[in-house]
Amino acid sequence: EDLSPQLTVTVEGDAQGKLRLILEEKDPQWVELHDDLFPLKDGKRFLWSPEVSGRRQLVLVDRASGARTPLTNEPERVDGINAINEDKGLVFYTARRDRGRQRHLFSQSLAGGTPVQLTSEPGFHGAVFDEGGSFFLHTWSDFHVPPRVDVRDQSGARVQVIDDNPAVTVMEIRAKTRRLKSRLGKLGLIVVDYLQLMTGRSSADN
Repeated sequence: EDLSPQLTVTVEGDAQGKLRLILEEKDPQWVELHDDLFPLKDGKRFLWSPEVSGRRQLVLVDRASGARTPLTNEPERVDGINAINEDKGLVFYTARRDRGRQRHLFSQSLAGGTPVQLTSEPGFHGAVFDEGGSFFLHTWSDFHVPPRVDVRDQSGARVQVIDDNPAVTVMEIRAKTRRLKSRLGKLGLIVVDYLQLMTGRSSADN
């Protein structure tokens, strides 16, 4: 009996509920369990992230035949799928760089081609997308920079900066605003939530 670790994907094959095997991952040592299985709206294909090449990549799998069409050929492993925007024909994913010391966000056409890197700052990036895959909450940090949070669109352009420091003063907000203006060039609106929790250091802060 073959006791090698394996991961299989099956679908209901007939009216009696018999399962039909679509794909199987098997390795004598280790198969990583993941949930990167995203069916597409056409009902004929789904996204999958196998490790048969030695590093995790993205493929499109035909549900009928199990045939795989490679989507990515990253030099380092793909960490996972973040979102799919089928209206635009894009999948968003994170992948490692610099021998695993960095993680960046990319977009890839479902039709294939060259992926687009959406983050540029060195370090680790994370992204939580809205349901339609149009905007994402972006987090970034590295060994020398504390976590930063902003909102970006699907092109990677920053549309909103978020500062979730709960112990901010009026003077600190002014200083941060000046730094943001210097870095971004223009600020359209500053919104302060929980204004009553702010503190002032002197009468000048009023």
